[in-house]
Amino acid sequence: MVAFGNAYIFCIGRKPSVEIARKIAQALGVSLDYLVGNTEFLLDTDVIKKIQEIQKLPQEDKNHLFYVVDNILQNVSSILASAPV
Repeated sequence: MVAFGNAYIFCIGRKPSVEIARKIAQALGVSLDYLVGNTEFLLDTDVIKKIQEIQKLPQEDKNHLFYVVDNILQNVSSILASAPV
């Protein structure tokens, strides 16, 4: 038995349906991949929403956005690599 607030899910040798698993992940504020152990990264819901918005953009806009993000990530990586330990 698993408890979520006042709700209980009884597991009697069965795996929950995808819909139930989705609802559990949503209630916990995690991705379904994180819930089932497919990823170690706990993505912030704000990050997920931004990614979903980016996916709706025209390809040319996505390319420009990714160019900027890639450059920022490269600059931060360079700064971190050269920082004293």
